[in-house]
Amino acid sequence: MKVAIVAPSPIPFLIGGAEKLFMGMFYNLNKYTPHNVELIKVPVRDQEFWGLIEGYRRFYHYNLEHFDIVITTKYPAWMEGHKNRLIYMQHPCRGVYELYRFCGKSKNWRKIIKRYKALKNLGRLLEKVFEEKWIERELGEELIEELFYLKKMGEAEEAWEFPGALTRAIIKALDRIALEGAKYAAISKTVALRKGYFPQGAQVKIIYHPTNLEGLCSKGYEYIFTVSRLEGLKRIDLLIKAYKKVKSKLPFLIAGTGGQEDYLKELAREDKRIKFLGFVSDEELIELYSKALFVPFVPYEEDYGLITLEAMQSEKTVLTVEDAGGPVELVEHGKTGLVIKPEVEEVASAMQWLVDHKDSTIEMGRLARERTKHINWENFCKELLGEAKTEGIMVVVGKIPLSKEKRKKKLLVL
Repeated sequence: MKVAIVAPSPIPFLIGGAEKLFMGMFYNLNKYTPHNVELIKVPVRDQEFWGLIEGYRRFYHYNLEHFDIVITTKYPAWMEGHKNRLIYMQHPCRGVYELYRFCGKSKNWRKIIKRYKALKNLGRLLEKVFEEKWIERELGEELIEELFYLKKMGEAEEAWEFPGALTRAIIKALDRIALEGAKYAAISKTVALRKGYFPQGAQVKIIYHPTNLEGLCSKGYEYIFTVSRLEGLKRIDLLIKAYKKVKSKLPFLIAGTGGQEDYLKELAREDKRIKFLGFVSDEELIELYSKALFVPFVPYEEDYGLITLEAMQSEKTVLTVEDAGGPVELVEHGKTGLVIKPEVEEVASAMQWLVDHKDSTIEMGRLARERTKHINWENFCKELLGEAKTEGIMVVVGKIPLSKEKRKKKLLVL
């Protein structure tokens, strides 16, 4: 079988979690399956509205019928219209979905349409997308070309604020068209069950993907360690505030860079136990995991949280919080880690317990490795292409997932 993995290449280019997944899928599908796999990437300026719309247009017109199946994981690549395509969703543009509420802007796109006479046809197209139960793919091309016509004519320039009410509606409309008629999988239940990510009633297979880090292991218990982008949603400040209340001589090492770096360093300035490591290589990261007593990871609504898996496969207990999203799916409270409320006192108390009960912390780490050893590239590749012998986890969008005993498990057959 000829398999194409189709993905955006961000401008400016950087290697993040998505890029590591693309490369891991490409290398390991070729390694562990008999199929011929190609990785096709298209440059996209995904931080600006018109660059993103251009990306949707380019993927819309891609013809990959010389492949037997096309796999995409994120916007705007899933606009590619192969008759046999699998959307293995990482996430859509979160800034116009569940994170939009944090920007404090209106969601009323119809008000903007009414304000500008030139946007009447655009409004008609959007209404059609949101009202129809089954959407013809050609509507996507009509919508995209209408947008570029309006841009060329210089119409309603104030309406294209990004993110904004109208641009939000446009991206969601294009995603709805793009996802129509595909097969679905997701990197976590958290992603699968987020409102508006998948069509109502869609059956979504959950496939937890492995890390590209090799040789994860435990060598000691010398410090507390976490790694993350230093951004608000990662809530490193919560960990710093909590650890300042913990009675321990253990260093707390924080790896990563980001926009909150100065703020976080100032917050931790008076506590000499807390040290910032900046960027670390993969080799350094493996070593840092190996000597940690435990790994705290407390993001808000993380899609998956590969840090969780990497820590667990390094035989380390993970401390996370109830609204962390993906990490909560992997960590079993009291067995492989702790899952607590995202409050300073709660986190501080949990950190203190893990420090004071070292033997229990080490034992939970050992069980964490055992519980996650099945998440490897060989198993992943078989599950992704529907070749696994074991039954997978399936959720139905818009319905409460049934227990294992009541749910008739289904496999995604491509």
